[in-house]
Amino acid sequence: MSSSSGRISEVQGLRGIAVAAVVLFHARIPGLHGGFLGVDVFFVISGFVISLMLKRDITAGTFRFGDFYSRRAWRLMPALAVTLIASGLLFGILVPTALEGNLWQSLVAAAFGVSNFYFNGKLDYFDGGVSNPALHTWSLGVEEQFYLVFPFFLLILHRFGRGLGAPWRVLLGVSIIGFGAAVYQTQAKSDVAFFLTWFRAWEFLTGSVIAFAFWGPAGTGFSVLTARWASWCGFVLLMLSLLLYREKYVFPGIGALAPVFGTALLIVGASSGGLINRLLASKPFTLAGDMSYSIYLAHWPVTCAIGLFVPLEKLSFAILAMACSVASGYALWRGVEMPLRRGFRGRIAGGAAAWLVPLAMGCTALGSFAFVSVGDAFWRHNPKALAYFENGRQTTDFRRERCFLTLKSTISNYDFAECMPQHGNSPTLLILGDSLAANITQELQRRLPGVDVQQATAVEYKPGLPGPQWPATTAALDKLVHQKLHDAAVKPQILLYARWDADDLPALKALVVNLVERGFKVSVLGPSPQFYVALPFLAGYGEMLGVDLVPLMTKVDRFALDQAFAAQLPADSYVSMMSILCKAGGNQPLASNCITRIGNDLMYFDKLHYTRVGARFLSEQLPLDRWSIH
Repeated sequence: MSSSSGRISEVQGLRGIAVAAVVLFHARIPGLHGGFLGVDVFFVISGFVISLMLKRDITAGTFRFGDFYSRRAWRLMPALAVTLIASGLLFGILVPTALEGNLWQSLVAAAFGVSNFYFNGKLDYFDGGVSNPALHTWSLGVEEQFYLVFPFFLLILHRFGRGLGAPWRVLLGVSIIGFGAAVYQTQAKSDVAFFLTWFRAWEFLTGSVIAFAFWGPAGTGFSVLTARWASWCGFVLLMLSLLLYREKYVFPGIGALAPVFGTALLIVGASSGGLINRLLASKPFTLAGDMSYSIYLAHWPVTCAIGLFVPLEKLSFAILAMACSVASGYALWRGVEMPLRRGFRGRIAGGAAAWLVPLAMGCTALGSFAFVSVGDAFWRHNPKALAYFENGRQTTDFRRERCFLTLKSTISNYDFAECMPQHGNSPTLLILGDSLAANITQELQRRLPGVDVQQATAVEYKPGLPGPQWPATTAALDKLVHQKLHDAAVKPQILLYARWDADDLPALKALVVNLVERGFKVSVLGPSPQFYVALPFLAGYGEMLGVDLVPLMTKVDRFALDQAFAAQLPADSYVSMMSILCKAGGNQPLASNCITRIGNDLMYFDKLHYTRVGARFLSEQLPLDRWSIH
């Protein structure tokens, strides 16, 4: 523990690990698949640190709400305000509101500490290839809301909870209840469990339990050997989580247990010496921890801005994004966070903060709006380029929440009458897959008026893959589909289409073979073109620069993947989308020949989904006659 500041150096170093994990993950540096768990590490640390402060002040009788909230405001608001205003200026220019119309609203929500609620209600599965620069502030909203409520809870517990035993027992009980609620909500609607404070509070309370149950003036009170074992176990558990977790895992719920428990063990073992604690307390880790808030604020807008123009999947650009994120965070820390913390610490009374904080929030919101408006005016002077961005809004009807189930859906949203029509002895085509399958269904219906075209599509639904990798709603839909196929008196023809990757091929092949052996006629639409950057950006900026950016930003590995699928799947079941959409002489598809425009209209509205015009064009190219349904 630092003698000068009273801070716990190992915990500060743990902050450094957390922010490094998040930055590396968002920059897409290979290997750190679970870097998004750094946010959960922050939650546990915040609960621990704030509980130590409140425990000290409440016990001494010196706690004042005004002082507490003014300290929190001056800790969080200045750097946040600068980040949001700068994001409004930068993205107002880079991204016209024709493509991303929610920028100003999200910046205002972030300024007022409610962006987690905003993004839970507004975040779209189809984002037009644009990542919102304020998206990362959802975690700050959760943290601020916890800070708003938790002091009241502790004061009530201090005054009336003596008969309930030690405070940590109550905190532990509430944490366990919260964890159970998070597990349940993750299975029902994982996005709600992800964004909303009451399903994340158990992570903060885990840190609070440590502060009240184990931590005193001399540390935890455990023997040195026990504390060091806790450090080792926590370090291994946290590192394994950061390295092995995947975004597609069910999360938060049970998925958050390992990183939260690992962080808790590291805090329990702090200040006990040993290799792990010396590592965490070393200067590089504690310096990263000191800058962690500013780096966290700056990294996401910087990464989003770079990702608009270059493929972060390439290591050199990922390293560039990481370096720029750290440099921007350092500048924010040295130029804003530290001067204001030093200059105003202890000088702003709670009463002053009562009007300064909402004033700062309002100025941030107005400043963000002004800069977004400036950017919009810039694009209005480039009408031809702007037209490409507006073209990106011409999406098809995916029949969301009815026939295409998203993370916001439950299986009860599935509309059998609309999605599974059956008219007497009409031939049936059952379309299965993710958003790409949903993207083309209605155009296939248009081309097949005498066929009952049925749609069973959902987020991350790649038929053939094991169910545990899917969201709960997707798994429920797959179960429904298999039951339908089992009970079918007349076998429908099956069309499979999804955002295929190389890892999908073995399970897909097994599914196709199984269905064919059972007498079903199966067609697979193979891997289709994808771009590193959303096509409206490529077209709009290409128009301004006079350069064709498409060949540079086409994922060329999709061609090799197409060949692998063609080699492994039955020839009479496979349709090469790359050959259809990237035509060239000698039947050899090339990136430079990928179709991106139909007349003046774009083929795609983001990195891979078709516009209305694009979906119609594709439906007219597909060989429906080979399926004997046209």
